[in-house]
Amino acid sequence: MEQFKKGQWVWWNDPANATSGLYAVLDPKEEYNADTTEAEIAAFDDRMILIGNRAGSEAEVYAGELESPRIRVVFRRWWDHPGQPVVALVPDEEENVEQRTILFFDPAATPGEISYQRVIRGSVDATTEEYGPLLAKLRAIGFDQIRIYTHRDYQHEQIMSFASELAEKLWADHHNLPSEQLYNEDRTLKREFDDEYMEYYDMYYSQLAMLAGYEEEEPAPRMVCSICGGTDVACDARINPNTGEILNYPDDMDSSCERCGEAELTETENQ
Repeated sequence: MEQFKKGQWVWWNDPANATSGLYAVLDPKEEYNADTTEAEIAAFDDRMILIGNRAGSEAEVYAGELESPRIRVVFRRWWDHPGQPVVALVPDEEENVEQRTILFFDPAATPGEISYQRVIRGSVDATTEEYGPLLAKLRAIGFDQIRIYTHRDYQHEQIMSFASELAEKLWADHHNLPSEQLYNEDRTLKREFDDEYMEYYDMYYSQLAMLAGYEEEEPAPRMVCSICGGTDVACDARINPNTGEILNYPDDMDSSCERCGEAELTETENQ
């Protein structure tokens, strides 16, 4: 029998399909549920659990409606904060689409709200070693089904999703049919529409990728910081002003890293 504890994060599957989402256990109501046995919940777990969300809404629900949260997490490390702490961003949990305010967790696994783009601008992807402690804390408070993403992974998935939606709409407009007619019963594309749909999809994908500054293949870094190995660096170089081609680097070049300040740079193995 699953044991719930105060502060544990859960996903509520609202039977009315109105307020499903991420909640925290406010009261597991242990005394009230004390006499419930495994046999009694074999078909459905009807123990009562009090839960609440960040908006202040509370609900007393059946334990059978709760499950471990399935979330995507982007771990980032601040480079301009003392101690350079790692934070966990949950990009699917948007509170304000325009402001891109999302749920995040700090090193103590305390939830809060923050601008996704603000974090991205002031941080870099955290390494497995760096985000390991925070990942363990998230799992300890109920996040057992975490899918770890980089910002680039999430950005790519968003571009593909938007391109698909736009391609469906354009197809439906051209054929004056609902977009459901584009698919078979198993949600696979109907063969007769494959080429047409993919033409629309490729068009929108390339446009959105260009607007987002996304490149299909991540460019290999030329030089990295010799202290932290990061790529957010700057240095002196001789370039062709007409083509932008880098001709060479001076032996006594000044160089710096966004995180480490003045630092020497090291050529990568791709050089």
